[in-house]
Amino acid sequence: MDVAAVLALLAAIAGIIFIGVRFLVAPELASADFGVALNGGNGVAFAYTKGIRDIFSGLVALPFLLMGQRRAVAWIFLIATIVPVADGFITINSHGIEARDLAVQWGTALFLLVMSWLLFRPFRSHE
Repeated sequence: MDVAAVLALLAAIAGIIFIGVRFLVAPELASADFGVALNGGNGVAFAYTKGIRDIFSGLVALPFLLMGQRRAVAWIFLIATIVPVADGFITINSHGIEARDLAVQWGTALFLLVMSWLLFRPFRSHE
């Protein structure tokens, strides 16, 4: 497995799946870190929904990564970029522009774009 594939694997497991589990285990803290604090009531249901979405998003690329299908993972990451871009707009709509929130959301989008580019590049083994 090359560096890009290892980074993609770490992003999927340590990144997005962890974030999803965190929304299920500690919804108030995870929501605040996301940039949209919960106000009780149905907010926790939103956090659980986001948690499941994030776990799915992290898991969907894993079979392709494990089978060495870099281009499939690149397409998944490229298409998935819409999620953090939209999340950035959601946080802006929720409480205005805050650099930290945009850095988290749109930084994730930039990371996905870079990972897609790296995964689309031909793998060169250094044997």
